[in-house]
Amino acid sequence: MMLFRRLILPVLIISLLPAAILAQTARSVRIVRQSPEDLTGQVVTMIDGQERVIADEAWNAWIIEEGRAVVYSGSDGAGGFENEGQSLWRYDAATGGKRKLMAEFFMIRKVVEAQSRSGETALLVTMMDGGLGAPHVAVVDPKRGQVWRQQMARFVGVRNGNIAVALYDPDEIQLQENPRPRKLVYYSLDDLLSRNACPCWPVGVPLEVFE
Repeated sequence: MMLFRRLILPVLIISLLPAAILAQTARSVRIVRQSPEDLTGQVVTMIDGQERVIADEAWNAWIIEEGRAVVYSGSDGAGGFENEGQSLWRYDAATGGKRKLMAEFFMIRKVVEAQSRSGETALLVTMMDGGLGAPHVAVVDPKRGQVWRQQMARFVGVRNGNIAVALYDPDEIQLQENPRPRKLVYYSLDDLLSRNACPCWPVGVPLEVFE
């Protein structure tokens, strides 16, 4: 009897959850700008056939976790060149909850999901700065926040839960349109996701402190 109760209890708990919460997923997302000159706009997502404004100001947005969440880049980053640093926020489609995952010195250009070998989800964030125009990358745990970053770098591959990252020399980035990487490095996403979440980078602290 005790074993039967243990088996049936999770089923009963799930069945008691509101059907709306179980079904809510984001099907599309877009940035609605008031005019062509505006760089930011409202984040509008389609959830259960209805459009919902989930943020008043963002640069870009991406659906993740098979529609269970949306992430978007905001203006409340950590400073940077001419205060260009952006943030990354996660919106839960079922609960409507929001969480700030990252605050950076750089502009966020792209967010892509990747799976670790153990099945955990990581967000690969591609960034750029407006000074050198240099690329930078970060890995974000969608549950906890940013866990890793690398300046002067690009993601060049993802395979079997590992990422390949190309590192560049700052001088070559300035002088060449398509610079060759000085080095390729490889990381396990499981190893990166096991790290403690980074704090928001303090304004004024030298970037090399966090390399």
